Amino acid sequence: MTQGQIEKATAAGLFDEEIKDLQKPEELEIEIASEQFLAIPSSEELEKRLKDVERRLEFVRKVREFVMKDLTPVDFVSYAGRPYLRADGAEKFRAVFGISITEQKAYVIRKDGTQIDINDPSAFVGEIKAIRFEGKFKSRALGTEIEVQGGAKVEETFKDKDDLIFWVKKAQKNFYGYGIKLLLGLNSLDWETLKKFGINENNVEKIEFVTTPKINQNEAKELWDKLLDAFGGDENKAKEYLKKYFGRDKVSQLTEKQAAVLKGKIDQIKSGGQK
Repeated sequence: MTQGQIEKATAAGLFDEEIKDLQKPEELEIEIASEQFLAIPSSEELEKRLKDVERRLEFVRKVREFVMKDLTPVDFVSYAGRPYLRADGAEKFRAVFGISITEQKAYVIRKDGTQIDINDPSAFVGEIKAIRFEGKFKSRALGTEIEVQGGAKVEETFKDKDDLIFWVKKAQKNFYGYGIKLLLGLNSLDWETLKKFGINENNVEKIEFVTTPKINQNEAKELWDKLLDAFGGDENKAKEYLKKYFGRDKVSQLTEKQAAVLKGKIDQIKSGGQK
């Protein structure tokens, strides 16, 4: 995605997890090695439970149909051909349905996968991978409650307080929008459902997915060897250079354009011009 498209997606309230799924659909496949039912209900109990599930599904359908009447094309975007409800579109139902959030907590996820409470003094020290919120969304009008987790993947290093505030607010907005959508049955909508309410792919804003070609494995290896040689075999210095000038941890993550720029700078690195 281009920077402009990322900004439009952010403004639209799209969720990083969903965008990632669209970019790498092959990552959605999950291999199940084995499975086993640990408990199976009796026929009578199964029938009772299925009827309960049916009532729940009917509840979700009725709430969604009711809410959809107040949504307009402005509330949606078409992202890579799929409809997404903007976070602001979902938020407008917060007051009328008496939606509140309880037991809210927030965490900072570090690059190594560990997480720390957002209120900890050391929370924003070091490399940050994501900011995650969790809590219970309740609707006073509907008498329903769900547990929700959401947030945002951090795309850059915090430079100052404004950066920190931006990413925390983005994660919180994603969390609120996602929770309201789930509570009101507005997640995973399709064009067939939306067209009944005058919303279609032709009357909403479009955000197209554009891939940025990366260099192939052989090119990456060759370029890494040259970069490593330029730093006298010091891997740490080579990695620091990649991170500082290209924002990448590995040469294989470079785009074709970035790789071309790096190739042109290797001689300068050898001569001590950019170390």
